Amino acid sequence: FYLGPFTSPFSMADNSLHFADVTLEVDDFFAAKLSGTIETTPLRIELTCLVSQVMTGDLELREPLMVKIAAKDQVTIETDEQSSWAIKEFPLSVAPTHITIKNDTIRFKPTKISTSNSGVVELSGGVKTDLSSANLTLHSLVAPGNPSKPLFSIKHATGITIERSKENTRVSIPELALSAYLSKNDNWRLYSNNLSA
Repeated sequence: FYLGPFTSPFSMADNSLHFADVTLEVDDFFAAKLSGTIETTPLRIELTCLVSQVMTGDLELREPLMVKIAAKDQVTIETDEQSSWAIKEFPLSVAPTHITIKNDTIRFKPTKISTSNSGVVELSGGVKTDLSSANLTLHSLVAPGNPSKPLFSIKHATGITIERSKENTRVSIPELALSAYLSKNDNWRLYSNNLSA
């Protein structure tokens, strides 16, 4: 990675470093300008990051995004603005987001994700930092159909569990008696124990 040059006055009063507009680049994956404060005793970090690039696998940040990061007993990541992303060139808009990271779990508050064809999903929940599993709550879902009527919608909270293994990824929605499996070669299999769901 690359960390640009910077000067950082040290305050003896509160044992802190202050810096502004420091360039951080991680290969072709991530690029941002960092500003903020680091207090050393006890350790506390407050950063403002203007993120200009995120590109990993099929996920890409489409427009620069301002992110606030704070770290003390846990890491908190917040955005105050809608952000623009793409997955395999499919555009997504993500509403302002609040994320916390503590121990081995990433948690996020209800967040709306919109697609370019009028689909909307609102999710919250927790994800293991190694991405091995997740427990999510689906608060609402609108699948796009014709302009006057969506294909289907869910308007009440529904639990979702995700489990990853070497062979596949399993997505379960117990309330709907649905399970889906994604294999290593990107093939989906869908199972339902309740055809009326």
